[in-house]
Amino acid sequence: MIKVMVVDDDHLVRKGFITMMPWKEHDLEVVGEAGNGKKALEFLENNHVDLLITDLAMPVMSGIDLMRCVKETYKDMSMVVLTFHQDFELIQEALRLGALDYITKVELEHEQMDEVLRRIVTKMKEQHTRIRDTQAQLPLVPDFEDKDGPYSPEVNASIWKAVDIIQAEFQQDILLPDIAKRVNMSR
Repeated sequence: MIKVMVVDDDHLVRKGFITMMPWKEHDLEVVGEAGNGKKALEFLENNHVDLLITDLAMPVMSGIDLMRCVKETYKDMSMVVLTFHQDFELIQEALRLGALDYITKVELEHEQMDEVLRRIVTKMKEQHTRIRDTQAQLPLVPDFEDKDGPYSPEVNASIWKAVDIIQAEFQQDILLPDIAKRVNMSR
């Protein structure tokens, strides 16, 4: 079972969402809920969650801030945005933070719940397959992400981009300064 947490400051929306969705049909189980990001983080400290579904606009701690914390602390957790607002910039920021998808509350009104969950579970499986495939190729490369290491997420991302370039082009003449330039780092 995929363990799910739902975070939304609107109590009725949260309860309705949890009650209406066909969780079990998609091998999902809601194990927790919270009314803001701070309460969600408190829950996550002591409970295992595979999928976080969060609203973006909440008091105390927003969904975006919650997602930032989750991305740093719980790297394997999948995240999905649940939102009323079709605020493109907020949704774009959420996707940049690693959200697999977003659910507009309007979709739920049109009873597309089954399709929404199917889409999310499919994306979670694709994400885990990608991660597994990447890890299977890692013996060729040092582990730059070992417990965050001394590098920031941006530096890690650049390093991995460089590794991908080297793996893709290893049969060609490649030079360190060229790769460094392509990933926006000094050699």
